[in-house]
Amino acid sequence: MKETIEEDDDNDGQLLEEKEGRGDDDDDDEEQEGSAEHLEQLENELLGLEQSENLQAPGGSGGHHSSDSELEDSKEPKVYDFDVMMQRRKEAMARARRKKKNDSDSTAYDDQILVMIRHMKEAAEEDRRSNLQQKAATKKLQFLPTVIAHLKKSEFLNALIECGICSALADWLKPLPDHSLPHQKIRENILDALKLFPLLDGHILKTSGLGKAIMLLYRHPKEIKKNREKAGKLINKWARPVFGLTDDFKGLSRDEREERDWAHLSQAARRRLSSDSRESDPSRQDELEALKPGDKGWVGRARVPLPSNKDYVVRPKWNKQHEFSKGSSKKTLNRYEKQVQKKREKTARGKNTHAVSISIEGRKMPL
Repeated sequence: MKETIEEDDDNDGQLLEEKEGRGDDDDDDEEQEGSAEHLEQLENELLGLEQSENLQAPGGSGGHHSSDSELEDSKEPKVYDFDVMMQRRKEAMARARRKKKNDSDSTAYDDQILVMIRHMKEAAEEDRRSNLQQKAATKKLQFLPTVIAHLKKSEFLNALIECGICSALADWLKPLPDHSLPHQKIRENILDALKLFPLLDGHILKTSGLGKAIMLLYRHPKEIKKNREKAGKLINKWARPVFGLTDDFKGLSRDEREERDWAHLSQAARRRLSSDSRESDPSRQDELEALKPGDKGWVGRARVPLPSNKDYVVRPKWNKQHEFSKGSSKKTLNRYEKQVQKKREKTARGKNTHAVSISIEGRKMPL
């Protein structure tokens, strides 16, 4: 009985071992089949890549080179549409923030300009009251550095003009109630700052009173010459568009340029040009020829020569080759020679140069 049980156990063990062996063989077969399929898939992909490369770049060596480049390109990270869209969105948001910041900055600066203009008008009014009370008007002079600092900012000049800075400047340049001019420093700094302004419209100059204030400074008898010249330049600059004049000579015709040049010529230059034109006239060549003996009007004596109306502008060349030295030709003495010279001068001064007194009795006379 025991023998039959042991035999059955042995048979069962053999069956289990055979099943396990078959199971391992099946797994190995499946792995081999999977690896074979994977290899076939890779081979097919490589064949497809080679075919596409051959179609794009025919030729043996060129095909290998293009396949290498495409493999390198395939290694680079891909850029997705979502990433591109998000990047564009970020750039748009950044532009919007910058624009909003610039708008806010310009608005804030406009507020500062309005505050400054209000302070300027208050300072001008306070100086008028102080002048009426016969006190020193120093409010504008104290506020002047702040105003000049804003006027020197060229990027905000248009904003300053739009906010009405011209009327405030006119109030600062107007004479005080006792007909005295504002402080000279105020006039000089404002005139220098106005040179940087763009060309002002005639309506702005008239409504703000700035043009009238500049003209008053130009004609005032107590204004200094330098400020009067500055005011005159500003008036010429602003008056050109009013009278239709221009500094651009490209639009002028040749006749207009000649008329303008003739109007600016001096009297001597006009006489010279007129004499040259008469000399160049062929009808007067006979008159200009020298008279000879026997000709009518010939005088046999010396006559005073006629003055020449020509301007000599070409300097003749210097014929001498010798160049004059700029320094003095006196020899410079060294230290020893200076001491010797001082000693000689001292000795000469120490000598008795007056006449020798002679004794009548014969004293101090060598025998």
